[in-house]
Amino acid sequence: MIQMHSLLLIFVCFSTNKTIERYQKRQKDIHGISSKGEDMQDDVKEDAHSLAKKIESLEDSKRKLLGHGLEPCSIDDLLLLEKQLERSLSRIRARK
Repeated sequence: MIQMHSLLLIFVCFSTNKTIERYQKRQKDIHGISSKGEDMQDDVKEDAHSLAKKIESLEDSKRKLLGHGLEPCSIDDLLLLEKQLERSLSRIRARK
């Protein structure tokens, strides 16, 4: 009877240790997943910010090409814009 009780105690301790180890492993896995998710979220925020800047720049460029908001432009900016428009017109004429 005592031997059976000892075996049962050993089994329970072994089983409990295994359960604790599994729990600790899962906690590490969950923490790893959580930190990866946060890193990915930061990357997405950076990409969104970068894309917003690009969109703003493209919209500004479009306004200038359409002739709006040219007052603050320098002479050099206006000359570059003129060359860009001339190149675009020549490409369009070449297609036709």
